[in-house]
Amino acid sequence: MALARCLPVSLGRMLAKYLPAGAVYFNTGHSNATDRVLSSLKHQAKVRIAVFVHDTIPLDHPTLQRPGTIEPFRAFLRRICIFADMVIANSAATANDFARHVTGTVPRVIVAPLGVNPVTPHPLKCALPLDPSRPFFVMVGTIEPRKGHALLLNVWQELLAVQPANAMPQLVICGARGWANEAVFAKLDALGPLEPHVIEAPGLDDGEIAWLLSRSRGLLFPSLAEGYGLPPLEAAALGAEVISANLPSVSEILGDRAVYISSTDASAWLREIQQRLDVKWVNLSLKTKQSMFLPPSWDTHFNMVLREL
Repeated sequence: MALARCLPVSLGRMLAKYLPAGAVYFNTGHSNATDRVLSSLKHQAKVRIAVFVHDTIPLDHPTLQRPGTIEPFRAFLRRICIFADMVIANSAATANDFARHVTGTVPRVIVAPLGVNPVTPHPLKCALPLDPSRPFFVMVGTIEPRKGHALLLNVWQELLAVQPANAMPQLVICGARGWANEAVFAKLDALGPLEPHVIEAPGLDDGEIAWLLSRSRGLLFPSLAEGYGLPPLEAAALGAEVISANLPSVSEILGDRAVYISSTDASAWLREIQQRLDVKWVNLSLKTKQSMFLPPSWDTHFNMVLREL
């Protein structure tokens, strides 16, 4: 698919030759936004530059990041302010965070929430040790410190002390193991009495996760920080219950469609989960819940972005 290639020093000349007048360069992934690339696009190819900012978590929670990522991200924001014509934020929370971390002249910022693709649930392709006689909850996300797995494992340990074994809920953890979370990995590798009640399920596809969510007592999302937070939106779009950390980026889209709890208040999470174990807990039908929440669409997202350009 390549039209041409060149040595780095010739990038500007190559782009100027092949990019038409009025072109727009979109950077949507926090990568490849180097001084050379952005300067060549701006000053030699004469194109407009739009950069998508997903979050500012590396600067807001540096202790939860991979080593060596904080300063490169700070430099990335500086380059945006120098070269970009427009910043696209996925939420007002992200736009506000971006404004907190930059100084001087900044590009125009627009908020364009990401769309939520409809997902058709389908049964699991592999067997999970789910007990059909007991309720279960679902957690979705990479197993890394920010996502709050440690809190929920502690909550399940507390539940084990107060719930009869045959009335214990199961926790299904959907997501691959990430980084800097050795204590949680060790606990998952040696669950002990929690083993029948906590299921680690990496590698499931969207349809399988949707199937679990649609049959669960709810999605649990105790994340410490999110620029957007797709799992709660996707769960709500399916009609599932959502119990989320009280994050601005989640509440601005979900509103009262979720229950919000501090991501550090384990006692509150325990109480909320216990309420959903009561046999008197009555859920509206999934169809009714789906009609109560209309997720953002991709059409709306792209119309907002392209109209501003």
